Amino acid sequence: GHPEGSSKLWLSASTPADRGEGPWATSSVAVTKQATGPAVYCKTNDSTGKMMEQSTLTGSEAAWPKAEWLRAEVSAILEHVGECCGREGAEKLMCALEPAINAEQLPPHMLQRAEATRGEYTNADADMERRFQRGPFLQPFDLARGQQSEPIWYGTVSQSAILLCTSEQCAFFAYRETARPSTKVHGPWQWQKMLLSTSPQSPGLMVGTK
Repeated sequence: GHPEGSSKLWLSASTPADRGEGPWATSSVAVTKQATGPAVYCKTNDSTGKMMEQSTLTGSEAAWPKAEWLRAEVSAILEHVGECCGREGAEKLMCALEPAINAEQLPPHMLQRAEATRGEYTNADADMERRFQRGPFLQPFDLARGQQSEPIWYGTVSQSAILLCTSEQCAFFAYRETARPSTKVHGPWQWQKMLLSTSPQSPGLMVGTK
């Protein structure tokens, strides 16, 4: 953060320079937001690595309905969740976020547009791409289709979050593995508390899925 009240976030990604089999290159985007309320950003699986640039097809939220929907949902949650302090507050916030990050299908008014969305560079066939775009949470499935001794799980196989806590001058890291078809139940959140050398000027949240 900066003394004048603004903060800057750098998003970086490494992708093949030609978005094919060529050498990899790293690109970064600086996202600056004045401290006047929560700012929510959704990183899509765009192949450009440019992420937040609205001029790129896959980096634009307009091209990724699930990112557009998730951003709006998380923004509303942060506006209404109330004060969250310490470990108890971190757990409260994650509980509030779960319906959004676990959504497997978008609302009907967005689903038709989502099913027509296709990544600028993708090896997936049309049916698989529709499955990818249907919602933020992709139920894990076996890419090997049972043809190997061990399944190759693909989809939202895990979830994680980093929550900055100003009251305790720390960051909470939460991680869990998601349900497989045989279990039906997500694993429990595992928590770690990391003390910070200086107090964060404003609370922060980063949620990731893999």
